[in-house]
Order: sequence, then structure tokens, then C-alpha cells
Amino acid sequence: MERNQINRLVYSSGEQGGFLLWAILLVFILVWRAYRPKTAVPKLQMNHAQVEAWRCALEASADSLKLVKTTIRPFNPNFINGARAMKLGLSSTQHNRLQQYRQSGKWINSQKDFQSVTGVSPAWMRQYGALFVFPDFIRKRQITGPDVRAILTRNDLNQASDTSLRRINGIGAVLSQRIIDWRERHGDYRRWEELRLIYGLNEGLIDELKKRFYLDTSTAITQQNINRLSVSDLAVIPGVSFDVARSIWEFVRLRQGLDSIAELSKIDKVTPQIFGVIQLYLFATKN
Repeated sequence: MERNQINRLVYSSGEQGGFLLWAILLVFILVWRAYRPKTAVPKLQMNHAQVEAWRCALEASADSLKLVKTTIRPFNPNFINGARAMKLGLSSTQHNRLQQYRQSGKWINSQKDFQSVTGVSPAWMRQYGALFVFPDFIRKRQITGPDVRAILTRNDLNQASDTSLRRINGIGAVLSQRIIDWRERHGDYRRWEELRLIYGLNEGLIDELKKRFYLDTSTAITQQNINRLSVSDLAVIPGVSFDVARSIWEFVRLRQGLDSIAELSKIDKVTPQIFGVIQLYLFATKN
């Protein structure tokens, strides 16, 4: 009985050889893993321009998410609610003054009226005053001199119908609709140069429109320093798509700012027509 139990504890030569083989194989694997040649990990090679371009793309994507929230459309200053007042940076005191003025039955009819009633700073007026929109009879009442005769003899381009536009030789249904669509998308035309952004509308036709229609160009356009603008700020400019705005922004960032707005003409996506309108809204200075 005791001998049988002892035999069970002794491995056969074949079993002992198997264990030895496994032990040798395990040692070989451990040694191989310790001393095997290590594959060199390639280092990321990026120069300054590439890093900056990558950063530009990331920030431009972030700006695209904020575009709708940060865009301020033209508005009538007589109707500013609490949310808009916050967005415009009006203090509660300034907004209350406006509300009290309106509740008394009076109306804001000019930028001067608004500043007088609310007490906003000249800097605020330069930034937002150009976005004020008043009824036609108010705008026409504010215009004096030769422009009055122009109103009486010509129709306002911003009120032109499809029928009246098509009376001009060379403007058919397609061009007429493009003129109206642009106006509905971007708001009233403020300068004749904006018409150059409409595909198919050449200088000859623009001259004919000037003869037939009147355009109030007295509204001030607030110019901004391009070196301080984000992609979403640029995309608000009439005729500048988000794609073009991103190209402009990357161009400015890679050059660490521009000294002259004329440098934008080097960008392929900035056509002469777009550049002509950009000059109305932007300037460049590093100071």
C-alpha cells in the first residue's frame, strides 16, 4: 500500500522531459522579450506653420458652433427686450431708461435719440448704431438736400419688387430673384458695392439700377479691425461665407496680424467682388 502511494508521487521520465521542455521554452520567451530589438516610434514632425494651421482649424470649428449665438442682426431700437439688452451689453439702468421713454408714448427715431435717452457711450454707438433699422418714413424724413429729390423721382432699391426690377433691360426672372434673395438673406442694401456680389450682375446693369432706383447710403457702417475678429465675426459680413471667413482668419493668424487690408487679395477665395465689400466693413492695424 505504502509503495503504491510513493509511486504516484514519482513522475515518469517522459513526464519529467515534458516539464523540462516547458521550462526551457518559458525561459526562452522571457529572455527574448527582454532583449528583442525595439521598434523605434517615429517622432511627430511639425513645423510652426503646421502647428498654427492645426490650431486655426480647431478654433475655427469652435467658432462655427458659436456663430448663430453671437450674430447680432439689424434691429429696431424701439423694441429691445431684456435678452437683447444683455446681448448688446446694455446695463439695467440704460435699458430701464429706454423702457420708461417708450412707456411714455415716445419713439426713438435716430441714433442721436437713442444715445440721449439711454446714455450709452460713443464707443457703444460706433459698434451697434449701424445696426439700427427704422421705418421707411423715418429714414426718408432724416435725409435732406439732393437726396430728397432722388427719393421723389426714383423707387427705393430695398423696396423693389420682381416686376420693377425686370423692367430693366438685361435683368430677367433669375437675376431679379437673386437681387431679392440677397436682400432677404442679408437685410437692406447699404452700399451699391454689395450688388457686385450677385452672380451675373455686371457693372452695366448696376449702373442701370442706379438710374432707376434710389439707395440710402447715409447709414454709417462700423468698420472693425480684422486682427481682432473671430471666424464667426467675419462670417457676418455680407457675401462672406463661413468657409471664406475661416480662410481669411487662418491667413491673418499665420501672419500674426495684417498691416493692410489689401493683403487679403492674396487669398484665392477672396474674389475682387468679395474684397470690394470687405473694404467697407474692415480695416487692418496691428496697433
